[in-house]
Amino acid sequence: MKTIAKRLILTAVALTGIGYAGRAQAQTQNVQYILILLDQTGSMATISNSVAGTTFWDDAVSGAQAWVTQDGPNFNGTTLPQRAYAVWNFFDTKCCGQTGNQNGAVQIWPALNSDGSTSSTDCGPGTNSTFEKSTGFCIFGANDPATPYFALLSRLGDFGNSDPTSIRNANRAITNVGNTPLADSLCQTMEKLQLSVAAQNRILLLETDAGENDSVNPCASPNGFVNIPSGATAFNKNDVDWDLSGAAPGVTPDPVNNPSWEAKVMRRAVRLAGNPPTTIPPDIASETAAEALGPIKPGQDLPPLMSMRVDLHFMICNPGDPAPCPVTTAWSPILKGINLPGLGVIPLALTEAKAATPALATPKFAVTQAMTAPLTTTGQTTITAPGVPLIDTNEFEFFQALGHVNSKSTFRAITSDSSVHFGTSHKLVGDVDDSGCVDHADFAEVTQKDIYHQRAVLPLELATRADLNHDGWVTKADAAIVIANWGHGCINGAGTPPALPKF
Repeated sequence: MKTIAKRLILTAVALTGIGYAGRAQAQTQNVQYILILLDQTGSMATISNSVAGTTFWDDAVSGAQAWVTQDGPNFNGTTLPQRAYAVWNFFDTKCCGQTGNQNGAVQIWPALNSDGSTSSTDCGPGTNSTFEKSTGFCIFGANDPATPYFALLSRLGDFGNSDPTSIRNANRAITNVGNTPLADSLCQTMEKLQLSVAAQNRILLLETDAGENDSVNPCASPNGFVNIPSGATAFNKNDVDWDLSGAAPGVTPDPVNNPSWEAKVMRRAVRLAGNPPTTIPPDIASETAAEALGPIKPGQDLPPLMSMRVDLHFMICNPGDPAPCPVTTAWSPILKGINLPGLGVIPLALTEAKAATPALATPKFAVTQAMTAPLTTTGQTTITAPGVPLIDTNEFEFFQALGHVNSKSTFRAITSDSSVHFGTSHKLVGDVDDSGCVDHADFAEVTQKDIYHQRAVLPLELATRADLNHDGWVTKADAAIVIANWGHGCINGAGTPPALPKF
C-alpha cells in the first residue's frame, strides 16, 4: 500500500509530451460526459485473487467495464441517452528511474497527439463514435448505441485477453513504484470536466486503492487525516470537523493553513464553478484561489450536473493470510503509525519504492459480510469479521463519503478476501443452472443484462454461479466456457450454440 507523506509545492509543473484538450469552443448538446480515472500506481499490482491471478489493476479495469456495460445496451436495452467517454490514468513517471515529468492524471483514450494537438482515430469509422476535438472525448452515436460501447469495452480489454494494446495490458501497474499523485489527479480531472463540458451532465468515475503521497499542486497537503463520522453514507460537506482535522501530530489544527488533502480536494470540488479552471493541466491560480477561501461554507456544493462513481479497492486481512497481510492473529499496533494516530502499521517489507509498511484499519466501520455492493445499492458497504481491512480507516471513510457526495453519486468497495472464493463449482463444467445439460439456459444466465460484466459476489447469487473461471467477474470468458462445453450432459441435444457476445 502507500503512505501519506506528501509535499505541498504550490508551483505549476510543465507537462512535456502529454496532450490535453483545451477550453471547449463548441460541444455536442444534451450529452452525458463520463471521464474514467484509473489508478495505475504500484500498489494496484497487488494480487487480489490468487486463484485467477487477478490484481487490483485488473479489478479496476473490470469495474470500469461494469459501469460501461450498465450504461450501454446490455443493461438498458436500445434506447439510450447520448454519451461521451474519455479514459485517464495517473502514475507519476518521475519516480524510480522512470522517464517524463507527469504530475497527476493523463488522458490515454482517445489518444491525443504527443505535441498536444487534439485529433484522434480512436473514435473513427467502425465504432459509430466521433472525436470531439474541443473536449477530447469520443461522442457515441445515438442511432446504433451498441457499437461504440462494445468498442470501448474491447479497448479496455477483458481479463485473460492477450491483446498487448488494450488498456488493461498496455497500462498495467508496475511494482516498486510508490508515487501516487491522487489529490492532484482528482482535482485535475474534475477541472477537466468543468472546463470542457460545464453545461452538460458529467460523471467522474474513479478506480483506486487510495494512498495519496505525491501530489505537489494546491490540492496537496502533508496531512491526510479527516474526521468523517463512521459509516458515513452522506457527505456533510459543511461539517467543520472533517475540514479541520488535517493536523500532523503535535500541530494545532488550522482550517486555512493546515487542512487535509481530502479537505483541499473537496474545497476545490465545490468551488469549480466559482473559481473555474482556465487551463489544463492543473490551473494553479484557480486552485490556489479556491483553497484561500478556507473551509467549505453552507450552500457550497459540487457544480450542478456533476456526480461521482467511486470504486475503492483494498484487501481484507484474515488470520494466517500471507503478506501484505500480517501472519499473526494479533492486530495490535506494532510500529509507529503513518501520521494516523492509533492505527499502527505491520512489520512487512515495502510494497512500493516510496511507500511505508501498510496500515491496518481499525474496526471503525461496519463489519458483517465481504461483498462488493451492487451498482444499484447506495448504502454502506460492509466487511467480514474477523477480517480486518488493510486500508487506512480515514481514507475509507473519505471515499465512501465521496461516493455519496450527492444523490446521483455511488460508492462500491471491491475487496480481496481470502475467505471469499469466487464462482461456484458445478458438477458439469459450464452448467450454470445445474440442470445436467449445458444449453441456452446457461448461456442466457451468463449474459443476462444485470449479471454480465458484474462483480460475482453476494447478493448477486446468479453472478456467483455464472463466474465459471473464478476471477470474480462475469465476462465473455465465462460465456466462452459455456460454448466450449455446449451440449454436454444433454439427453436430447442442446441445439445450435449461440455466437459469443461481441465483448
